[in-house]
Amino acid sequence: MKKVFFACLLLLVFSFPAHSGERELPPHPEISPEMIAQNLGELWYGMYMGKTKLGYVQTAICKEAREGRESYICKENVVMLLAAMGQKTEMRVESEKVFAAQPPYALLSSWNSENTGRGAKKVFLSGKEGNFEAKIEEAGQTRTRYLGAIDYTLADLLAPNIWILAKPKPGEVLPVLNLDYDELRLLVDSYTVISLKHSLVGGVKAPFYEVKYASEKMGDLGVARIDPAGKVCSMVLGGLFEARLEPEDIAKKIEYGQDLFLFGSVPLNAAIGDPKEITSLVLEARGEGAAKLESAACQQATWDEARKVTTLRLGKEFGQSAAATEEEIADNLRETVEYPITQPEVKELAQKAIGNAVTEQEKVANIVKFVSDFIEDDYHSNPPTVLDIIRVRKGDCSEHSLLFAALARSCGIPTRQIGGLIYMGDEMRAFAWHAWDEVVLDGKWVPVDATWNETEINATHIRVGAGKEATMLSVLGKLELAAVSVNNKEIEIKPFNVEPENKDEEPAE
Repeated sequence: MKKVFFACLLLLVFSFPAHSGERELPPHPEISPEMIAQNLGELWYGMYMGKTKLGYVQTAICKEAREGRESYICKENVVMLLAAMGQKTEMRVESEKVFAAQPPYALLSSWNSENTGRGAKKVFLSGKEGNFEAKIEEAGQTRTRYLGAIDYTLADLLAPNIWILAKPKPGEVLPVLNLDYDELRLLVDSYTVISLKHSLVGGVKAPFYEVKYASEKMGDLGVARIDPAGKVCSMVLGGLFEARLEPEDIAKKIEYGQDLFLFGSVPLNAAIGDPKEITSLVLEARGEGAAKLESAACQQATWDEARKVTTLRLGKEFGQSAAATEEEIADNLRETVEYPITQPEVKELAQKAIGNAVTEQEKVANIVKFVSDFIEDDYHSNPPTVLDIIRVRKGDCSEHSLLFAALARSCGIPTRQIGGLIYMGDEMRAFAWHAWDEVVLDGKWVPVDATWNETEINATHIRVGAGKEATMLSVLGKLELAAVSVNNKEIEIKPFNVEPENKDEEPAE
């Protein structure tokens, strides 16, 4: 759970992974020394979830000498205080990009460091004559990867700021290059002007642009308010988190907020039994997140506009497995920093997991069981990387899902991680956040769950999205669920939006 929240928050500041197929990249914006000078300095943002400020973000751009040459240095720093299951964790991410001080202001080097409180991962990019090499440090190991040319400039980093200076009209869209530290390549985001609005600041009417920022892989990420000078005044992510421009001393006053596990839980109107025994489940969902639930394999979602309710039919008989496109297959076989599928220990463990399996179905079944047995269930360990998971052999659903994806990809099986909800049993009588996987079998996406050792997932899985962290945030804390039927047997307790009968009330004439 904490990993999902933390990953989403980082999207506000760092690269937003976008469309991963081959496409024509947008051109570099034109930029002048005067434009760069306008963006020098540092900004501080308080990170809020509701009324609680649980973190802060610092961004800074300066000009200084590096390795004997004048350079522009761009720094980002994120600190978050997260609590889950009674455990408190301070998470930190730091990043730096170094650009040449002369046109075209090309990227010279960069690094990114993530510390989840249980381990750290660092990525260093060093360039020579336009070609780059990556060095990844995690789990006490270092590996390198040749990347080739990366045509990324300071103008790309400042593109949204430059764009606002040109006074774009509502509906105008800006494609933006981003350097992604997981995929280690350039990807594309988009910014769209929603409207030009005004607010009163100190009694003075001040204009600002309301801009939507999005990524094809992550979905709509949120909305930013940007002043006419290109400065971001506030950002909202998934309708749940907000970054507010503040003075440094105020931004740094942070505290632990609500327990994320409890926040992400959704109570149910009735006890429905052992999840593993449920093969068919019909639920009604309402709240802001209900309309975002979509049909998928083992899940049929029907939105009722009049009642503002989504009916979910869960189980093998419902929904339809989507055909995997060539682009999706290539993307979900890719080696990334998160999925080090060619590392010797990963390849060795993958071969051990599949054993004597021959068919893809047999391999998937063997990996599911292997991961289920290999990882000891433990909510507090939180090993941050695949290599850490292999070393610690403890974790929750996030670790099961991540290791399964790495091993399956290493065996040539396209795999993607899924986020959603699952019923936690009658003792809790609630759905809670959960992670599992989808694999491509016979050309279609099929869900599996290594945490529960299921090659056919039980009917209490509610799929929210594949890698769409912002979509997940838009559902968490904004959903109500009511059971309608279990294993084709109706629940006696009525779902919401149905008023109970009042036998004492006389009918209206």
